[in-house]
Amino acid sequence: PEDYLALHKRAAQILQTAHQYGQALMHAYQAQEYNLAAHIIIEGAPTIVYEEHSEMILHWLEMLPDEIFKQYPQLLLIASNIHLRHGEFALVPPLLDTADALLNTHVKEEDQRAHEILQAELSIARGHLFFFQGEFQRTRELCQQALELLPPDERRLHIRAYQYLGVSLIVGTGQVQ
Repeated sequence: PEDYLALHKRAAQILQTAHQYGQALMHAYQAQEYNLAAHIIIEGAPTIVYEEHSEMILHWLEMLPDEIFKQYPQLLLIASNIHLRHGEFALVPPLLDTADALLNTHVKEEDQRAHEILQAELSIARGHLFFFQGEFQRTRELCQQALELLPPDERRLHIRAYQYLGVSLIVGTGQVQ
């Protein structure tokens, strides 16, 4: 059994390096290496088209033990963004609240940049939720907050923040300011 688990772990690591995330996850789960599986999901999710594979990503997340899932704010944000895209708004606040609590308890000086990016992503997700609740001013505030936190090279998150900011301006005021 130990050799079996070690082989699966090694296969997961090799496949992760090769960006074969689906196969890497299967091996990580077979090896019962749930932290490795979490890291594979975090690394692979941005490269996967959410709209096409959101069910698969949610399935991967649901396979993680709850204590692992709730250790990583990135996993909570991935799940919340999928639920937002699916219109499952009631599922989102507890995920965002847990991610927020994690971010506020696990700040390390050397991880300040990563912390600010996660904080910005959390603000964008909350802004997305508020948009669908009709709270357009709150959406704009959160997106502005996110843009202030984001480094210039985080294009994907800049795009999302400007997207919700712009749409909330148009829908919320009936015109572009």
